[in-house]
Amino acid sequence: MSLQMVIGGAGTRRSEIMYRKLIEESLAAPEQNFYLVVPEQYTMQTQMKMTELHPGHGVMNVDVVSFPRLAYRVFDELGGIRKTILEDTGKSMVIRRLLSEHKNELEAFASSVGKSGFVGQAKSMLSELFQYSVRSCDLSESRKLVGEHTMLGKKLGDIQILYDAFKEYMSDTYMTSEELLEVLAQKVPDSGILKDSILYIDNFTGFTPSQYRLLEKLMLLCKRLVIGLSIDVHDKPYELGQEYQLFYLTKETLWKINKMCIRLNIEKEPDILLDTPGAAGRDELNFMEEHLFRFRRFHPWQGIPEHLKVYALSYPAEEVGFAAGEIRRMVMDESMSYKDFALITGDVSRYREACRRRFDSMGIPLFIDDKANLSENSFVEMLRSGMDVIYKDFSYESVFRYLRSGYSLVSASEVDVLDNYLLATGIRGRKRWNEKFIRRYRDFGPEDFVRINETREQVVRELTPLFKMERQGTAGDYTKALRTFIQEIHGGEQLKAYSEGFRAEGNFVREREYAQVYEAVDGLLEKCEQILENEKVSMKEYMEILEAGFAEIQLGVIPPTLDQVVLGDLKRTRLGDVKVVFILGCNDGVIPTPVPTGGLITDREKEVLVSCPVELAPTGKQNNFREKFYIYTAMTKPEQKLVMTYAQMDGSGKAIRPSALLNDIYKIFPDLRPEVPELWEESRILTGMQESSYYLLEGLKKPELRNDFWQTLFAWFSEHDGTKEKLSGWISQMFDIRRMSPLSQKIIKALYGERPRASITTLEKYAACAYAHFLSAGLRLEERKTSKLLPPDLGNILHQSMERFSKAVEESAYDWHTMPDTFRDETMERCVRETGMAYGSAMFLENARYRHYLEQLVRMAKRTAWTIQKQICKGEFVPAGFETKFSVGERVQLIGTVDRYDIYDGEEARAVRIVDYKSGQKEFDLTEIFYGLSLQLVVYMESIARIETARHPEKPVVKAGMFYYHIQDPILEEMPENPEELDSQIASMLKLEGLVNDDPQVVAWMDEKPSEAPQVLPVSLKKDGTFSKTSSIASGDQLDELGYLVHRRIEQLAEGWMSGDISKNPYVLVNGSKKRTACDYCSYRGICRFDEQVEGCEYHRLMHLSADEVWQRIYEEVREAWESRGPKNSGRS
Repeated sequence: MSLQMVIGGAGTRRSEIMYRKLIEESLAAPEQNFYLVVPEQYTMQTQMKMTELHPGHGVMNVDVVSFPRLAYRVFDELGGIRKTILEDTGKSMVIRRLLSEHKNELEAFASSVGKSGFVGQAKSMLSELFQYSVRSCDLSESRKLVGEHTMLGKKLGDIQILYDAFKEYMSDTYMTSEELLEVLAQKVPDSGILKDSILYIDNFTGFTPSQYRLLEKLMLLCKRLVIGLSIDVHDKPYELGQEYQLFYLTKETLWKINKMCIRLNIEKEPDILLDTPGAAGRDELNFMEEHLFRFRRFHPWQGIPEHLKVYALSYPAEEVGFAAGEIRRMVMDESMSYKDFALITGDVSRYREACRRRFDSMGIPLFIDDKANLSENSFVEMLRSGMDVIYKDFSYESVFRYLRSGYSLVSASEVDVLDNYLLATGIRGRKRWNEKFIRRYRDFGPEDFVRINETREQVVRELTPLFKMERQGTAGDYTKALRTFIQEIHGGEQLKAYSEGFRAEGNFVREREYAQVYEAVDGLLEKCEQILENEKVSMKEYMEILEAGFAEIQLGVIPPTLDQVVLGDLKRTRLGDVKVVFILGCNDGVIPTPVPTGGLITDREKEVLVSCPVELAPTGKQNNFREKFYIYTAMTKPEQKLVMTYAQMDGSGKAIRPSALLNDIYKIFPDLRPEVPELWEESRILTGMQESSYYLLEGLKKPELRNDFWQTLFAWFSEHDGTKEKLSGWISQMFDIRRMSPLSQKIIKALYGERPRASITTLEKYAACAYAHFLSAGLRLEERKTSKLLPPDLGNILHQSMERFSKAVEESAYDWHTMPDTFRDETMERCVRETGMAYGSAMFLENARYRHYLEQLVRMAKRTAWTIQKQICKGEFVPAGFETKFSVGERVQLIGTVDRYDIYDGEEARAVRIVDYKSGQKEFDLTEIFYGLSLQLVVYMESIARIETARHPEKPVVKAGMFYYHIQDPILEEMPENPEELDSQIASMLKLEGLVNDDPQVVAWMDEKPSEAPQVLPVSLKKDGTFSKTSSIASGDQLDELGYLVHRRIEQLAEGWMSGDISKNPYVLVNGSKKRTACDYCSYRGICRFDEQVEGCEYHRLMHLSADEVWQRIYEEVREAWESRGPKNSGRS
């Protein structure tokens, strides 16, 4: 019985020296049993390393194990163990049950029992107690020492209650994984395979109390123990030092082992002290290893290190792209293998997906050293969403989460049809799902309803087993229902098919993951039945139990190949021999990792317990000291080069700071500065087809990248088979974005007919962007209909309500001048409610928010009726037509509906006033009319004027004005003192907006008393009786010219439309520093891909004009057209 220590810092190749020594001894004594004990996550890598070093490439009498595996070896020898190992999932279930039974006995945690996350905290606390071999009597004694009535004393009391209940529940049936080594320590003296064996122990930084007790038994039984520890031999290994010092953790381990050796009277062989550099040519890395995190004076490195680099990238994704490019370049240029590289970070989740996507796209094999969490698997998401359908009573979101999970037996095309139908009709709830779907939708015919109801029945049939979960029951009842559901959808067979599919694709990591899922889920359900079978729980509680279980189950994945890059974290990952290490995410909050918060016992309370007989896991402060050791280990691992990267912004564009770790590096290497790498260096671009493709695409977008090298690469791609087609496709996508080929006359007729019929809005859309018009009017693409009430729907309800109201006034004994307030308000309210019910009775009856909307609409409509009546009563115009339909145009028939037009019928003339109701923020803008972007009001005026002229040829028809009336219920900043002032202010805010004939007589017909504060028209008078500068006025001749211009615009736009022009040339209207584009609220942006940054994509630039400029340009254009004897059809303005 003897002990030997192998001590050496990073760079000494301590592990390799130990393994070679072990191999030599095993070859010299083939009958001797040898064990090499390493941490669990390091076993496979160590086995491969031993095989590589062994001359026979095999290790017949050397067993590479972890402590748990060693325990099972001994248990197999001595007849196994009777108890079932209770893993974390089972622990959580037991704790949940015990908390329910003992919650009335708790003091400190009584209010926390039902809170989210408390079960997990309690489980972690108990695991800590078992791991550090804390007994119930230790808790009791500690409670007395700190004071039973203190908060810490009460916490210890609650923990003891839970601890005792847990131990009692476990009794003779279960044992925790933390207790495994305690049982092993008891059985070690009886083990024949360990007696007189030789044990090598490596890559541990420290041991738990249970492991120390096991080591004590092994020292007494085994022939020899050899233990390797990472300590710099120049750092006085046997002087414990201070807790903040780099090697304190391993020194403390050495101190405890040495003390144990003396106490047991074990022979101590001379230590093997290693101080040999691991590789030549890494002087800078050796220098860094000697001085990193050391608290002693030293002379900094002179010059810029060659084998240590720091790079600043914009985003984490760019860090990944840079690392992948460097790895590919070094593999090609320096004949390295992928296994020579490792990526290490403080937060694997931050880089996992970016690494997976980028490395896959570049064909670089990558192994992510991070166990897959079962809760992230698609099968578990299917179970979660299936239960959600029942819990949320067939809500739209839960139904389609389930149907699109990939496990439903309903086909994808059937799901799409069902999705559109339910989104548009708003059908929700199991009651409605049990009835036939009959609500009208688009052009659904009888056959469509047969198919969609077959789909409905299939969905209900699949989910029927889960209906039993609606009733309050036991965990056992819920589990049986879930098992039946999984069987009904053939869950096991589907998982097997997915696993085989991944294997066929060569994705062996995913294959292994999916091969474990069914067994893992089944095991969790089995634990539910064993531990909680008769426990009364609600469905929500049961779902939380499963969710906690899914989150705790980890799916181990074996690396599918030897030659691959490893991505891992600072604490878990143990690297083998690597030449280059990339430390990603050298940012504050990533490295070092943030101190975890939460836990039943705080760090401060743990410090109080130091003097008590309770040893617990390290505090956050101690973990920070220990993390420095992990950082040191990772940074000193590479044999040739260390590359550190950090991001300057996170994924959302928010600035983030570099890690303080970099300051430590800069102190050692003061001349080192972060570099901003050129991502398009030729040496990086030529490393592979993917990188070359990225570079070519960027050059197509950005002309400044098109240097001689880019042009050479472009020429190569264009000349070689297999790449010229790809290049042609890119060019087609990038440069044909705006230059769309015109449609042929055959296609135009097929899409629109011989003489298309369209609304004025449709023509305005063509003026804004021909391509958006083509997608809308030609291909008839539209956003999916929803049952939600959107702003356009509210506008439609108000418009229809106004139409109903107008008819009601016509049919009554009143007119607009005589109807009383009571009649007006009651009639308008009835019209709004009738319209709302007709528009969507279900939404207004079943949705409280929509009922509130309806009340708002009633209030706005009443205010509108009040205002319109006031405006009519102030003049001599009377409403003559509501919702009047018309059509104009030759090549394209424009159809429209005028909301309202009013007539003044005088002895010598008839005057027409157009009023268009707007529920949005549409403003009257002469510039938009001039460019053809807003044609409605003028077309309405011209159409009604022509109709009135035909009806009354005996009188001239005067165009009095064209207006928008904004339907709203304004809010005043200050309440006036009297009702008259209130009415006056509201009327002023709701005045008509548009263009007024500047004839004073015409103005008087509309407002007999125009004032400085107008309440009807957008005009005001100065003291001398003339119009103010802000008045929106035009002469009769100007109104005629405006009508002629709009007629010309219609012909021009119709000509462009019918010539097949579908170019992507949206307008941008520039008004000083403000810009508005056709793309701002366009529904087709995702289809169009118009991007001003791409060469060839240019807006149709329009400048905003003053009123005087508009009238001058109208005059010039109309005069030119008249002089040319008719309007020119020369395309869009």
